[in-house]
Amino acid sequence: MRSEGYGVTSGLVVPISQLAEYAHASQASDPRIKVLTTLTRDELAVLASVIEMEPAGAGNSPAEPALIYAATAFGADRSRTLDALSRLGTLNLITLRDRTSQVDIVGQEGHELTDPEALPDLGDADDAECRVIAQGLIQITFGRSAVPRIADLVVNEFLEGTRLESYVVHSHTGVSDPLDLLAMADAYPASKIARRLRGRPDPLLAIWMTLGDQKFSVVAAFNNAADRDKGKKAADAAHGVNWYGRRVSIQRTFVDPSRKVPSNRFFSAVYYATGLPTFRDRDTGKWWMESDENLSIEEYAQRQVDLINILRESTSELERNVYALNEDRGFAVGKQDRELQIIELRGTRRVTQLEPEQVEIVSNPAPFQWVRLEQSLKLPPDQRTRSVLQQRRMSEQLGDDPVIAALNHMWESSREFNSRQPQTRIKLSPSVVRVIRDAHVRDMKLARTLSESLTIAGQRGHRDQVSLRVAFLSLGPKERRHLLPAVYATPVGDPSDVQIRFVTKPVQTPEALYASAFGDGSNLKLSDDTAQGMIEHLLGYERGEIEVRAV
Repeated sequence: MRSEGYGVTSGLVVPISQLAEYAHASQASDPRIKVLTTLTRDELAVLASVIEMEPAGAGNSPAEPALIYAATAFGADRSRTLDALSRLGTLNLITLRDRTSQVDIVGQEGHELTDPEALPDLGDADDAECRVIAQGLIQITFGRSAVPRIADLVVNEFLEGTRLESYVVHSHTGVSDPLDLLAMADAYPASKIARRLRGRPDPLLAIWMTLGDQKFSVVAAFNNAADRDKGKKAADAAHGVNWYGRRVSIQRTFVDPSRKVPSNRFFSAVYYATGLPTFRDRDTGKWWMESDENLSIEEYAQRQVDLINILRESTSELERNVYALNEDRGFAVGKQDRELQIIELRGTRRVTQLEPEQVEIVSNPAPFQWVRLEQSLKLPPDQRTRSVLQQRRMSEQLGDDPVIAALNHMWESSREFNSRQPQTRIKLSPSVVRVIRDAHVRDMKLARTLSESLTIAGQRGHRDQVSLRVAFLSLGPKERRHLLPAVYATPVGDPSDVQIRFVTKPVQTPEALYASAFGDGSNLKLSDDTAQGMIEHLLGYERGEIEVRAV
């Protein structure tokens, strides 16, 4: 029987398992062999998942992710996985070990729960009779064997070059958001020490890949960018590899650090779409917009789904990664008494109504909370819950605007991401005209889509597009010109009509600065700031996120 460290690979496992019910001597010595032949498809799916998620060494193996994995990777009926886990434990095919710990399913919020660990109990050796028969039955049922520690396998078999260039690699089954992967890498002691010594995060590489129809997320940390580039090249080379009939596919990669994203730009687009201001709470820092629409919780969630679908088509690849827009996103919503729940779903664009018993599951964390919720929601294998997005006590109607609430969440993600990035430098020179024009055209295009496709604070419908006029005062030492006054106006017109002029004579007021550059602007609304603040605003950045310097 041939083994390569990841389970028995010989083709004999199938015929051996088919003869197991007649192996009376083996059954007498190990009663588990007989019960293996009685397992249902769902029980075999759970057993296969526990085998594949078995940790290396003394790592934790919480049962809840294995049950979710049984549904998503092996197609188990979600409603039967808990019973299957219990029966497998009773039959001594897995070991269930109680523990109290912070449950942390990838991408989900943790709760202090008493959740058991689940470990396969099929014999220590890869060629143990019980393990061989289990593997054969799994292969007959699902068309493939269960690979022990499969998340480690994808690294050691296909990303070995990436692993050798890095100093930390973390891999797990399923799909995780980019910022979650970066946080996982940062959590390793080696990463923490490196950041403390160097004063910055080390280069990271996130990889989303599939082995056949199984999905994996990988993140690796490197000492320098050159090593990361070599690691990425090695990962790209794994694409298309055939492994025992299963094809390796590198779906996408993401490198960090890269560059900052304009964290405020969506709020500018909302203003152009509605004409309404957006405010930030001084105490909490959260963005909000007054709305008296009295939306139901279903409509509240649906508008957020519509916004996400719009942004998916209106953002750069970097922004789609930062805001986790690559996956479809929906919500499960419900209310009970005065409590409202909004649960984020992945793999769907629908808004689902939570039944009272489902709200109860969310409101009262208990072991296997997410398994029980996904079971109750009857989610198909390609859908999953991610997190409790909102949980609060209030009246049935929601008073804040859902679009701004969703954008605030994205703003928080952008600020977290930008804190890791090198400083962005903008030259205060004629070349800034192209940068500002591109940003203005980008924001106006999004504003038109928002105004025509989405209701925000009661506003919807066509609004006039605007052009842009910007005047910078350009006097004195170059090193201080970013602190000199600037003014802009947005007259109705073609968004691509962006004019920027530098005024070289002294002026005393914003109105005089604008008039010196463009003539009388008394019929226009003028906005003034320093050149630094003006460029930050026009490009969609938060204060201090970029550095503006004269040539």
